[in-house]
Amino acid sequence: MKKLIVLAVTAVMVLAIALPVWAGTPFYGSPLKIGDGVTFIEACDFDKDGKDVSYSSNDEGIKANYSAPDWSYREDGWPTEKNGGVPERDGKLNLTIGWMTVTDWAVYTVDVAVAGKYSIYGIGGTAADHAVRVGLYWDGAPLTYFMVASSDWATYDPHDAADVVYLGAGTHEFKWAIEDETNGINLDAIVFTLVEADTGAGDSSSGSDSSSGGKDVPVTGDAGMMASALAAFALSVAFAGVVAGRKRRVN
Repeated sequence: MKKLIVLAVTAVMVLAIALPVWAGTPFYGSPLKIGDGVTFIEACDFDKDGKDVSYSSNDEGIKANYSAPDWSYREDGWPTEKNGGVPERDGKLNLTIGWMTVTDWAVYTVDVAVAGKYSIYGIGGTAADHAVRVGLYWDGAPLTYFMVASSDWATYDPHDAADVVYLGAGTHEFKWAIEDETNGINLDAIVFTLVEADTGAGDSSSGSDSSSGGKDVPVTGDAGMMASALAAFALSVAFAGVVAGRKRRVN
């Protein structure tokens, strides 16, 4: 009995470590939905847990460069800015956030309706002849990235991510971060499109996908974490079996 109790406690501890739960405060009170079609995650709708938790912003750059800052949409983070080059979606009225540098990032609580492979692109602008890398993260782990390169700051073009990625269903933490030390961007939205739904139990290993140019497809979210949890659980069971076997031989 004692052996079973020890094994059960070990298994619970392993699962608790392997399956972290993001506890952010969504901007609208509930996670932003990533549906089974095309989903726009608006840049200005990051979580509401404050600076250095939900976002990091270049305050001095914002104060010095925003020609007409608007704090009416949200009082924290970046002031929003209307831009004629951005189409209206869901009443956002052309809102964008900008003057971002390498120290800037934002976090969003999202809810994925359908597990599967997704393509991603960002809509943003930067100075002419510049290319700025934006890293994307999922539940704290690197996911993929896209490069923002446009003719000027006010030209908001779509920029494809480097990979098609696997996302598990359920609630997750999504984050973008500026990863260029010399240039910044203005950001409108990040767009997720379901490419292939997972109709089975979920793939737990990386693989090559033709739609991503033959690159490895990162496996993240529930599928990847559950695989890690099961592997850790198997190791704990094996270890307990070895210990029990040695004791029996001694006795």
